[in-house]
Amino acid sequence: MKYEGIVDLTNDNSSQVFAVEMIGGNKRVLEFGCASGYVSRVLRDRGCRVVGIEIDPEFASQAKEFCEDVIIGNAEELDLESTLAERSFDVAVFGDVLEHMTDPLGMLRRVRQWLVPDGYVVASLPNIAHGAVRLALLDGRFEYTPEGLLDETHLRFFTHDTIKDLFHQAGFVLVETRRTHVGIFESEIPLRREDYDPDVLARIEADPEATTYQFVVKALVDNALSAAEAVHEREEARRLELLQLQAELDAAQSELASLGAALEASETDRVDAREALARLQHEVGALRMDLAAREDAVANYEAFMARLERRSVVRFYRSVKRFISGS
Repeated sequence: MKYEGIVDLTNDNSSQVFAVEMIGGNKRVLEFGCASGYVSRVLRDRGCRVVGIEIDPEFASQAKEFCEDVIIGNAEELDLESTLAERSFDVAVFGDVLEHMTDPLGMLRRVRQWLVPDGYVVASLPNIAHGAVRLALLDGRFEYTPEGLLDETHLRFFTHDTIKDLFHQAGFVLVETRRTHVGIFESEIPLRREDYDPDVLARIEADPEATTYQFVVKALVDNALSAAEAVHEREEARRLELLQLQAELDAAQSELASLGAALEASETDRVDAREALARLQHEVGALRMDLAAREDAVANYEAFMARLERRSVVRFYRSVKRFISGS
């Protein structure tokens, strides 16, 4: 399979973009399988100096525009020890290459001699444990395709664990892994969801690697310096994680303090309300007593007036009677 194309740096699901970011700028790069130089071009624009190795003469001639040098031939068969002589590189790149080699372990061991002590490898490899491959195997199918997970030119197949083992045996330490994703029913392998038991699908889909299409890895030369760098990177990641946790803790404590102040203010309001209610209840009680006293006074007054009125009537009657008798 001939790989060619353009690197779209805005694509956040591209193995080429991930590789370019991992390689960095201003590096001396040995690129295995540089094809037409579409990745080499981006690296050159970032200040890198690239030496390419390409098996296809037509692609190699195109890649020369972007590389300092292009070595034509099968990397596993070339006498690179003589061709590269005393040259050294910061990075060796294997973009969709190792799976096409008969002995990827041997090639990785060879490449160490051209890397500086703090050098590293950046590689992209397909994930044989993608959910589409698993489902096809359930049907007893393992059919090669012109490209993709089961590219007909693939000689080796990898999972993330076997990639780690490969680099470890070659004398590297894996320090970073990124992933491209393709849905289980969106790959080049023809599948239909309705053909599979829902419980089987649920089990496969529960695996976070089921949609991983490619792994893009960065592996440092495993010497004291790279080991220290790897430890540093891990410690830096932990430091950033601790800073994030501290920020979250500070935010939580601030929120807790605000809630405490609000609760205290609310409690003060409740105390004030209770005191105001007690005063009102006292005032109402006093008013009720005053009202009762006034009602008693009115009743007494009315009784007095009634008695007075009766007495006035009696006196008037007696006066009239005396008047009649006297006449």
